[in-house]
Amino acid sequence: MHSETDTAAPGWTLHLLTPERGVIGAAVAGARGLALLITSLLALGVAVLLRRRHLARAKAQAEEEGRLELERRIHERTRELHDANLALNRQIEERRRAEAARELLRDELVQASKLAALGQIVASVAHEINQPVAAIRTYAETAKLLLSRDQPDKVGDVLQRIGGLTKRIGAITQDLRLFSRKATPTIDAIRLEDAIQGGLELTRGRVEERGVRLERIGDGDVQVRAHQFRLEQVIVNLIKNAAEAMEGQTDARLTLAVARDGERVRLIFADNGPGVAPDVARQLFTPFVTTRANGLGLGLVICRDIVASFGGELDLVPAERGATFVAVLKAA
Repeated sequence: MHSETDTAAPGWTLHLLTPERGVIGAAVAGARGLALLITSLLALGVAVLLRRRHLARAKAQAEEEGRLELERRIHERTRELHDANLALNRQIEERRRAEAARELLRDELVQASKLAALGQIVASVAHEINQPVAAIRTYAETAKLLLSRDQPDKVGDVLQRIGGLTKRIGAITQDLRLFSRKATPTIDAIRLEDAIQGGLELTRGRVEERGVRLERIGDGDVQVRAHQFRLEQVIVNLIKNAAEAMEGQTDARLTLAVARDGERVRLIFADNGPGVAPDVARQLFTPFVTTRANGLGLGLVICRDIVASFGGELDLVPAERGATFVAVLKAA
């Protein structure tokens, strides 16, 4: 390699000759090293980028697989919940139909029991009606006789008595009609004495035929939460049961008592009959359990069910003699 430069001495030039082999070899070696370093760095960068790309791709693939697995599980869980919901809705609907059928069956059973009780007291009610009918006939003949004797001033009193007797017959037949009809059992505030008098009106003939002496204790002029005609059905059944239990007893006595205890009203039916055997008393309110040969064992079960529908209770309580049933009702 040749290089030259001027000097301070005039007319002189400095020429420098340098062997080129060492310089080129060093430059080539340096260039090769630099190229190798750059290539290594590039290869390292490419490897790092490829590694990151591979990891990113693997991560994306794992996330995609996880997402698909989560969607599959969610879909399976949603299907299971949907199937469970459908099954639950079917069960709820079946239970509603069963409840509706049970309520309908209970109402039909109550009505059947009511008609059965009504059939048993028809004979005594007929006797109850025959008495005023016979009296009406007698008063009519008396009025005819008074008119034939030209005594019209006395006929008015006779006709008034006939009117009272017909009103009495009308009240009995009205009680029978109301008692036998099938009504919606709405719970209202009623006067307890009205239900008691309705029940006594229907059972008076049966009680008198069996020589049962009826005693009243307490004032029935209280308001209770009940349905009057269904409560009358309970009263009729309990009085009828007591009269039948004391049949043939010379000192038969039935005590009907009313007692107020705070927000509760206790209606008590106590007789002095033979009572209820302990083994029967334990399952007395079980369907088809009865001590009568012609009984079905449903009367007391239905009575307890009716009282329970009022929010009350009906139980047989211990007594020294006879049987004592207590119906506890809510005061209105």
